[in-house]
Amino acid sequence: MLLLRLHADKACTGSDVARALYISERAALELLQVAREAGVLEETTAGYRYQPRDEQLAKAWDQFAACYAANLIGVTQIIHSATHKSAHLFADAFKLRREP
Repeated sequence: MLLLRLHADKACTGSDVARALYISERAALELLQVAREAGVLEETTAGYRYQPRDEQLAKAWDQFAACYAANLIGVTQIIHSATHKSAHLFADAFKLRREP
């Protein structure tokens, strides 16, 4: 979202976001749809644009952007640890366990 916020005057496609974040286009499109449903982005014929549904949401993203800029490493670690934890929880669901 910060990428689209930075370029709010330009619509981005799923492939634009995928290239920028080094993820699949499918994953990028899923993220864009979630953000659209949350009221952060608007969907246009050219792609998605940063357009928060109200001032409160815009201010929240402004605060997050400031926090991210001031604490890049810390915020990145939090994001990646949450992703890592989710991946482990998913993997743990497939572990075979012995009955007691």
